[in-house]
Amino acid sequence: LFCFTFTSTSTSVPLPLPMPSAPRPCRCLVAALAATCICICFQPISAQKSPSQPAMNALRRLSNLLRPPKAAAPPLEGQNVVVVGAGVSGLSVAQKAAAAGANVAVLSERGSLDKLSPSQGAGGFWMPFHMSEEEEDEEGPKNEEKDTDADHVDMAELARETLVAFHEEKRAGGSRAALIEELPSLILKTAADIDEIPSWASVPELNFERLLAAQVPEKHPELLARVPEGVHGVWYFDTVVAHCEPYMEDLVRELKDAGVIFQHGPELRFTSLAAAVQKGEEVLGGPICAVFNCTGLGANVICSEDQGVVPGRGVLIQVKRPPTGVDAVILTEVEPYDEVSCCYAIPRGPELVAIGGSYEKGNYDQTISEDEVAELQRKAKYLFPGLEDAEIVERWAGLRPVREAGPCIKLERIRTTELSGEIPVVHNFGHGGGGWSVMYGSARWCVDRLLKEIH
Repeated sequence: LFCFTFTSTSTSVPLPLPMPSAPRPCRCLVAALAATCICICFQPISAQKSPSQPAMNALRRLSNLLRPPKAAAPPLEGQNVVVVGAGVSGLSVAQKAAAAGANVAVLSERGSLDKLSPSQGAGGFWMPFHMSEEEEDEEGPKNEEKDTDADHVDMAELARETLVAFHEEKRAGGSRAALIEELPSLILKTAADIDEIPSWASVPELNFERLLAAQVPEKHPELLARVPEGVHGVWYFDTVVAHCEPYMEDLVRELKDAGVIFQHGPELRFTSLAAAVQKGEEVLGGPICAVFNCTGLGANVICSEDQGVVPGRGVLIQVKRPPTGVDAVILTEVEPYDEVSCCYAIPRGPELVAIGGSYEKGNYDQTISEDEVAELQRKAKYLFPGLEDAEIVERWAGLRPVREAGPCIKLERIRTTELSGEIPVVHNFGHGGGGWSVMYGSARWCVDRLLKEIH
């Protein structure tokens, strides 16, 4: 019950009104409307020629309640930010910053669509490859959480966020929906390593299963892909594959339509973040609020100290996809293959299959030899017999930005130019083979961390 007071000629009387079961905002509006009616209807007759002051006040309150709230300004509205690096990490950060209202300039030595970019030639397969927070060597943990002060970067959660974003894009039916394929994946395992489950396996959308080889056709009879003989078991999970080249083309088009400025060229191989800020001032015509460092291998040069980023060279060929049979991603690092000479087949859209690969740390060679092509064809036969004879559409070698200490995702403040002064720099590099797997999650983290710093 809610009590209202109305004014009569003699006294004030509490009038109980039953309150209907409704959400609180609705009840407030009902109460305000009731109060207005009561104040008007129960005035002294002599006063009804013109509304009483209580009635007018009630009407004003009702009007305020019904008036739509003013839309809040975007949190970075009018601010100039620079993104250094134009791979998927840089593009996704630019997208989030532009959505927050910033004026964005993406500056890079190579353009987003350069064929030598590791983002262009990547398999586009969602799996945080060689970037797990649990990887260790003699020097200790790989994850850089200790460098983020109060920040905590959960790489598995950033990967999950990216996976969900891809699924949402697929279901939304926009221009990139056809460039994302939802596929089952089989990671071939030995008896010794099948139980070494990575942290990302807990992502619920994956429907992750650990299966013996004989269980695969039993549990997934719809799967045409076969498990090669001699394999003990598999990690089975549902994932997505982005068709990298057209996906990046569409993302660049979207950003340009949103006003993001792109500049690239050899003169933009910056040797310091201050130099990048100075160029950003020139491009955007004013002081820079923040800079995002998404430089990959270039982080060793642009940062104040060597970041320990080394190339993880990978080679692949793209062959024509047969109409049936290749309906899953298959990857293995077990005999006759290993971590250096990894073996995978990744469908990429309706027409292509990417066959790889290798993982050669410290090798800067971006050419692919005939011997390597022949070896990739043998890998195709191992995973999908008959695929070794498919027509080769493209040959590619690229350099994954592998950071010895794990991905660097953190904020610090640096002194830049006289115009911009000391500003935040948000680092987002060193994702190894997992750039496509964390692109949207890490971009969201970077922009949120900047907003936390400046507001």
